[in-house]
Amino acid sequence: MASFDDFKATKKGVAVGAILFDHDWQVEMVCLAKHGLPPAQAVGAEILKRVGALNDTEKQHVGRWIRDILATKGFKPISKGARVAAGNLFSRAALYGRIEAGENA
Repeated sequence: MASFDDFKATKKGVAVGAILFDHDWQVEMVCLAKHGLPPAQAVGAEILKRVGALNDTEKQHVGRWIRDILATKGFKPISKGARVAAGNLFSRAALYGRIEAGENA
């Protein structure tokens, strides 16, 4: 099993990173988080279209990457396993909430 850092250096990882670090996609992820929907839903279809299918470990790495990005935007995971809209790379993903002042992600 490839580590998270190993995944980021692969061809798939570089392509996923380009999506996740795109400003517009980050705005979409934050918007979904604010409305109680899984942020992974914002990027899943785009990843599937541009990168193709990912195995379960790669999907977990994408989820961790989303978590790290959203932490910089003031969000933390509040629950796991929320259903994601059909036609997406993911079937379930984490929900996020705001990090309160003085709280660590």
